[in-house]
Amino acid sequence: MNSIIIIIGFVLGIFLLTPISATTFSVDKSTYENGDIIVLSGFVAPVEAGQFVSVQILNPSQSDLVQIDTFTPNSDGSFSRNYKAEGPRWNMDGFYILKIFYNGESFQTTFEFNMNPPSQPEPEPEPEPEPEPELKLGQMGTTSELESEPETKSEPISSIVKQESKTHIPSFPALEKAPQYYFDRYNNELNYKDWFDSQFPNKSIQNVVGYTKTHLEWFPDNSKSPQYYINRYNDELNYKDWFDSQFPNKSIYQVLGFPDPISIPNWIKNNAQWWSSGKISDEEFVSGIQFMIENNIITIPNLPESQVYEEKIVPNWVRNNANWWALDKISEDEFVNAIKYLVKQGIILV
Repeated sequence: MNSIIIIIGFVLGIFLLTPISATTFSVDKSTYENGDIIVLSGFVAPVEAGQFVSVQILNPSQSDLVQIDTFTPNSDGSFSRNYKAEGPRWNMDGFYILKIFYNGESFQTTFEFNMNPPSQPEPEPEPEPEPEPELKLGQMGTTSELESEPETKSEPISSIVKQESKTHIPSFPALEKAPQYYFDRYNNELNYKDWFDSQFPNKSIQNVVGYTKTHLEWFPDNSKSPQYYINRYNDELNYKDWFDSQFPNKSIYQVLGFPDPISIPNWIKNNAQWWSSGKISDEEFVSGIQFMIENNIITIPNLPESQVYEEKIVPNWVRNNANWWALDKISEDEFVNAIKYLVKQGIILV
């Protein structure tokens, strides 16, 4: 009898010490209208390093993703995210499906969305110009010294961004330097002027490093660096909304005269690994990549035009590439080439 009690106690002890997988989540309302904020909150367990929470919101016909997001939960497993029910993808009334993916498991709930004419936002006030800092001209350097800009201690845009140069000279002009900085050097330093003219014959300093004029006379301002505008776009939601309303279908880089960088967020490796192992369907993975490209979560310059084919089957080698990239066995460029193939074949439409 005592041995039975000991065995039961031992098994119970193992059960109590074993982490129990538990995911709970909810949205703050059952019905939303156009422009409402959807507040998602929840809890996941056990919390494991390197595991992301992924969110997908599908329209009532499940034919399109209207939102996708991935993030790490708090150390206690809790999380909270806000999503705005607004945009061209929120184009039908009905019950939308919200899916949660965590640690190889998926969960879902629904909420109702009713379309209403969106209220007209107030125009963005013109930002007050900031005083231009006093520029101190350094000592005159040799031509070889002038060919490369000195390194700066400013934070990089992102550790996952590969920035292409605007000109044939790498890092010139620099994102951290305002066009006015280059104008002043060109006008005040003879050696710098001679170097610039030798590198860009028959071109003015304004044409090479200055901003292109837009329909807003005061934007962009040559006294502010490209990084200043990029940081505001990335960090201030109101500024991002204003910019997107003024320059639809254009990125902040394009307006500033720089090529879009290749940007693949690291958390997409989780999605790629789930897809390669069959935990996410082809349709979900392809729709997710398409959504992220259209919303500049993934930025890939020089995408090919989509062709129309009867068969839209994802080849096995693309799935293998996704898995190898997730395991760091191939480069990001090779994974990008697989995405470009899916776009060219019309499997991803952008």
